[in-house]
Amino acid sequence: MASNGGCLGLGGKLPGNPLKERGCRSGGWRLFAINLLLAAVIAVTLLAHPLAGQSPLPEPGDATLVLQRDVGSGSPGSRYGSVSWSPDGQTITFSRIGEVSRLPDRPGLKFHPSDIWVVGIQGQSPRRLTRQAAGEHNDNPSWSPDGRRIIFNRSVGLDVLVTGPTPRWTQEIWTINPDGSGARALTNLGRARDPSWSPDGTKIVFSGAGASGNSRVYVMNADGSGASSVWEGPGNVESPRFVGDSGKFILVANAREVIDSSSTNDLQVLDPRTRELRTVATGQGHMAPVVSPDGKFIVYGRGDVLWIMTSADAIAGVVPEPQTRSLTAGRGAAFSPDGARIAFAKDPWQIWVLTLKQP
Repeated sequence: MASNGGCLGLGGKLPGNPLKERGCRSGGWRLFAINLLLAAVIAVTLLAHPLAGQSPLPEPGDATLVLQRDVGSGSPGSRYGSVSWSPDGQTITFSRIGEVSRLPDRPGLKFHPSDIWVVGIQGQSPRRLTRQAAGEHNDNPSWSPDGRRIIFNRSVGLDVLVTGPTPRWTQEIWTINPDGSGARALTNLGRARDPSWSPDGTKIVFSGAGASGNSRVYVMNADGSGASSVWEGPGNVESPRFVGDSGKFILVANAREVIDSSSTNDLQVLDPRTRELRTVATGQGHMAPVVSPDGKFIVYGRGDVLWIMTSADAIAGVVPEPQTRSLTAGRGAAFSPDGARIAFAKDPWQIWVLTLKQP
């Protein structure tokens, strides 16, 4: 057993020479100081670069009601869908989704109009950006990091969806200026939806379908050029989002044709370099993940409740519930530019902002 040169430690007896006793006592305090310094270095390192499962999560703070009325008309079953925050933090864009009802005389669904709106952060001056023609539906807006454009998906021919093997509608990614001018299509793929910007605004990721009917994840340049598939497979994938600068995407996937809050949906991470999908969380109602501006946190829907987890945990693998936190009832969340708040929609026609109390 090592004796440390005859020193038994800070609490030991030191028989014999008093000079040796003083030297051992001095050496013991020196060792204690070194250990204390090492512990401080480790603590600072973990705070700066937390390990998976060790990063503290923000807690829900004060909530403010931004909008509490239906800005549209007709379609009593309408609701507000996904939201997006302008880079200056002063405006929120959101979709007003028309009622979806079953056809009375045959299998299929009836879709009522959906459009993109903007509203001030204090609820002032709600304004309609898109004005759908018959059979057009606009949803999933996403504000560019430079604030100059809003991208969204437009479905055409979706006023009546009759169940059957032959699709009768198209979905494409569009762009529009914040004042409602300059609307134009960025894709011509037949099936393109759920667009989102890269943090630097140079790329757009979105989901779609290939000629074989498989789901695909695409990445294209900000001007719509260079669209390429980075993943293809069976089932359905939606809402791909860049996870900071990790080079990976968080998305929702299931084996069904339709993803909604009542279906069993997995949160998954896609590595486009290996084309591997890895499950993060599984269960009912996982929906619409969004990533904080600094890339550290992911907010997602589960049923009608918004939850939060760390991006480090998501990239590392399956995230158990104790490593997540529920925030509030709501859906379609978006982070503020500084990451300190989220905006979200809530029934019947409400837009809220929730402060996140940082740990």
